[in-house]
Amino acid sequence: MSISSKNIYYTSNSMQTKYPDNTRSSFVNQIDEQEFHYINKQNVRVGLKEITFENRYNTFITEYGTPSMIIVQDNYTLPPNPHYERIHPGPESPDIDIKSGFDYYVLSDCQPPYGLGKEDTPQSFTDVKISGFFPTMIEGSQYTIRFMVHNIYFHDSPLESNRELIDYLNYVFHNIEYDIPNTQSQKSRQELFKMDREKRTLFDVDEDGYTTFWDKRYLGLHIHLSSDVCSVLGLTNHILEEDHSENLQGLLATNFRMFNLQDSQVFTRDTNVQHILNMNWIGKQKYFRISQNSSVEDSVNNKAISTLKINLDKGKPILLGLRTNLTKPDIFKNCVYDTQLEFINVKDMSNGIQVFEVQHPTLYDTTIEKISNAKFEFIDIDTGRRPNFSLGTPTFIHFHVNDNKKMSSKFNLFLDSSDKLSQEYFTTNTPSDFCIKLPERLEFNSKWEVALKNIFIGNDLYNIFSASCWFYIKMEVEGTSDSSRPKKIHLSDGMYNTTKELCDYIQSLFDREGYKLKISFKNKSNRIKILCEEKKPRWGYMRYNVILSPMLANILGFDRSNKSEFVIPCHFRKSHVATYTPNVQLLIPRNFMILCDIVSESVFGSKSIKILKLLSSNFNGEREMINFDFHQEEFVDIAIKEFTSIRIQIVDTTGDLIKCGGRYPTRCQIQFMKSL
Repeated sequence: MSISSKNIYYTSNSMQTKYPDNTRSSFVNQIDEQEFHYINKQNVRVGLKEITFENRYNTFITEYGTPSMIIVQDNYTLPPNPHYERIHPGPESPDIDIKSGFDYYVLSDCQPPYGLGKEDTPQSFTDVKISGFFPTMIEGSQYTIRFMVHNIYFHDSPLESNRELIDYLNYVFHNIEYDIPNTQSQKSRQELFKMDREKRTLFDVDEDGYTTFWDKRYLGLHIHLSSDVCSVLGLTNHILEEDHSENLQGLLATNFRMFNLQDSQVFTRDTNVQHILNMNWIGKQKYFRISQNSSVEDSVNNKAISTLKINLDKGKPILLGLRTNLTKPDIFKNCVYDTQLEFINVKDMSNGIQVFEVQHPTLYDTTIEKISNAKFEFIDIDTGRRPNFSLGTPTFIHFHVNDNKKMSSKFNLFLDSSDKLSQEYFTTNTPSDFCIKLPERLEFNSKWEVALKNIFIGNDLYNIFSASCWFYIKMEVEGTSDSSRPKKIHLSDGMYNTTKELCDYIQSLFDREGYKLKISFKNKSNRIKILCEEKKPRWGYMRYNVILSPMLANILGFDRSNKSEFVIPCHFRKSHVATYTPNVQLLIPRNFMILCDIVSESVFGSKSIKILKLLSSNFNGEREMINFDFHQEEFVDIAIKEFTSIRIQIVDTTGDLIKCGGRYPTRCQIQFMKSL
């Protein structure tokens, strides 16, 4: 009997009328079952062959309750003058849509209490304005402080450049309606706002990508940025003041602490306003502002400059998984089951259309009913949520269907070194050595095999190792004798991204030890130079030698032999230029062994080790991850018949665990197979 087969292309833009919620990251397709009339329904199997999608994401992710920016507008003793267009009679507040581009007013002590503004001219952000007040004593007199809080929600959009990002943020700031009270005493303040809109900005960026954030307290505005926005702008808590509150009520209490507020201070009599004030921030969101140490009068020139460059890829996922209803669930993270078939390293993909080809598709048992009502969902492995895809071309998923008689039984395990539940049991887990707790004891009563299906390793591997990278100074001066052995200075294990970064670190060691040496990297010649500034004695001789370890001499470009220590004789000439170009990538591992405690032993060299897979890869410093997909599945016998955990170790060819910065966890998928 011949095998019947069919190719199926599922698309995210089909059946929009029936499934209006279909998006590029999550969609449903329905196919008439009669399309598969010649397929044997008893042996239906599918294999994923290809995924085509646009790798483009929105810069900011906004959810109701965690605005992108919070601006506390101090109105002092006056109520706001709302400019809304539509009145919502109480007691119910308007439904708030943070993607509408409108201004929502939820006001305390005002009539009418609710409104909707800028309805005819929606903008690229949404402002949810709430008002509050509190009595206080100022110099012995009773006052009521009134304020407006602008909860600014940025709209979804991919911002492609530093300048486009800064222009968007300034656009938001300049188009907020601050609703200044319309009284004669506020005319000067209105003129101040007008001047600021016309001549000043909130943010700027230099040619190198560093952000400037301007203080606006002289306008009566206290501006708080979310931690997500700060991370994109390169603003850290070293230069900004963090608010440790869990909700808007706490942030306001901190903002007005100069008035000695009590914990029981009430900002409103409106239950809808209080609901927003008490809503806790979602997730780990925090808010930051410029330090308030300087006076309000000085704030016109006060600013914060980022310590990191703008990072428009900050919110971009690292790995995406494809979840579907076509298969049975496999063991996933944190002892749960999931139906994620394949995993894609999108961090290192360029923007635009991407075609992900499955190197060796696995066939999964399924049914005609599932194929005819297929569901797909991309999942960000780190957050467990759908990726924040921007508008783009449709997603296409190519499957192969056949009724080939099943010759084996298979299932997958997804292993993640950052698995939270496993870390509770195995507290010493690292990206190169980790144990994964399984949701149940696995038992294998017949012959089973296991293969590594794919693996993703963070590309922050160490390139300097203390054991092989060291130097010492040997100095001899006429008339003195010193029989002590020179002190070896070992470089610390670490990842040094550039030659200059390594030179700067070595220079810090010279300075720490009091050596009068200068090391520098010359871009034009692409060589390292060491300069000796030690003064020779007026009489007699002095021998001043810098001795480098063989490996360090090779890395710095002074030697290529690696046979013995390299001596730089500084007593003959004050400066010494390396012969070769430096190679800071020399010690980065290129070969990896993936060890697994459940597999049978293999012979490697002269030793027997439990090796799951031997991997090799050329170093590419531009990539965030090292990932491997295999054209051929290499199965290894399982040596342990029962187990509740699996241990993975990643070692180099010497058997030592690889060392890395730990910026990214290690993720891999292994497949178990039993021949039938």
